[in-house]
Amino acid sequence: MNSPELTSPFEFTKPVVGKQFLNKRKELQMLSFKLSQRCLAFVMGYKDCGKTSFALKLIDLLKRKYEDRVLVYISLRGYKSDQEILSHYLRTLVHAFNVNLDIESMKSNLILDPIAVAEFTEELSKNNNRKVVIIIDDFNEVCRIVGLHIIKKLLGSLIQRQNRISICVFSKKTYEAVNLFHDYSSISNTSPTTFEFINSIGEHHWYRYISSIFRKNNQSIGMGEVKHMMSKMNNQPKFMQSLSHYIHLTGKSKITIEIIENVIDEVVELNSTLYRKVFSGLTKYQKRVVVGYATNKPVDVSSRHVLKTYKALKDLAIVLS
Repeated sequence: MNSPELTSPFEFTKPVVGKQFLNKRKELQMLSFKLSQRCLAFVMGYKDCGKTSFALKLIDLLKRKYEDRVLVYISLRGYKSDQEILSHYLRTLVHAFNVNLDIESMKSNLILDPIAVAEFTEELSKNNNRKVVIIIDDFNEVCRIVGLHIIKKLLGSLIQRQNRISICVFSKKTYEAVNLFHDYSSISNTSPTTFEFINSIGEHHWYRYISSIFRKNNQSIGMGEVKHMMSKMNNQPKFMQSLSHYIHLTGKSKITIEIIENVIDEVVELNSTLYRKVFSGLTKYQKRVVVGYATNKPVDVSSRHVLKTYKALKDLAIVLS
């Protein structure tokens, strides 16, 4: 296997842009239209299905279509308390409006009052005569925070009390996130609500994209081989990009299923230390589910445990399969 430091056009370590963003034009157009009005939209999907890439592409489209909107993008990843999130939101909001306000002096008055933060957002919108579109990414991260009720209160206030704000929430599809969606749907009153899933990328889109890049590297790949890659990677964009990257680095002129299998084995070996560390930290039930999935054998645990564990460990199970 070539060194992972070598480069290829395939990106799997950060959100993708340009031609690497595939097959979401219809969803982008629909969501951008909804967000041009007052609404709440939820976009959910499994881990590594491309939610952040989709969110950034949506922002780019909104900027081009609606110049009178102020776009506020915040990711909730990495914040350890609701106060940190509210502070982050305020800084991002003020920066988006490009106004000269001292956030540090404001925080003491606002930081513990999510309703006041929501009203401040509406006030900025009115004073600047520009409506606001708020894009919240990694919303599932707040499910880990003890003070979740304050964040829920902020979002609830933005939905119920304000008239110049549209919101699009991106979240991993978890039990908690789905419940939150239903909670907000019931309180949104006149605000239209949508529940969008990130759909899988089709085989023809993958084939055109992968084969065109391989051709530039004097490599060829058939539709059958691309389908095999999709099957082995469970059609997860991040893993498809990663596998394509390592296949590209082989430099083989004709890509066969045997080459694909060899590359998968080498990638697993390359990351074996990490996989063993993650696997050793699993519970007894989780280990049984992962091993059963990887070996395609029945798993002798309740369906509730299987479903919950599968969702939580889907990325690890794919690699081990």
